[in-house]
Amino acid sequence: MMTPLIWMTTLTVALLTAQTDADTEPQTFPGAEAQAAMARLAPLAGDWTATVYRMTEDGWSEAGTEHAHIYFMLNDLALREDPDPDGVNGWQLESTLQYDQNRDHYRLVAIDDTWGNMDIYEGDFDADGRLVLSNLRSGTSYVGEDGTTLHFRLTTAIEGVDRIVFSVDMSMDTGESWQAYQRIVRTRQHS
Repeated sequence: MMTPLIWMTTLTVALLTAQTDADTEPQTFPGAEAQAAMARLAPLAGDWTATVYRMTEDGWSEAGTEHAHIYFMLNDLALREDPDPDGVNGWQLESTLQYDQNRDHYRLVAIDDTWGNMDIYEGDFDADGRLVLSNLRSGTSYVGEDGTTLHFRLTTAIEGVDRIVFSVDMSMDTGESWQAYQRIVRTRQHS
């Protein structure tokens, strides 16, 4: 039978040994896969001058320029874009992008100050290296006053460290066909 002193000494040695082993073993960050996937989007972070174009009957028409501030947060597991208070659209839109390592795709959540829709986009990189997301699966399509349902597809093309083209396409037939809606050409601001 162990005396209380021997028992306490044995327990203390066991706890110290376990703690020492835990300190020397390499620790795996649970979000490592997501962090690596988000690193592909590192060129998006920064301050940008964004020239906004809208599709009209006559083709692309420049709507104006605005500022875009995009930054990583939450251990580089999320990429956030805050709205420009003087933006071209006249309404505020915030978006956050993450990689879902359980389902192996990117997901973007966008919220606005006008319609109150939390729009959810999902997708991945295409064969041309562009990030392509749509709200086809999420059930968060826009419904107009006349009952028209609009889905959107967001395509981000990183054309270099100083230029990104963000395209928005619209579908009125649940993704069977897409029409160009808006294009935003972002040019990095250098201080």
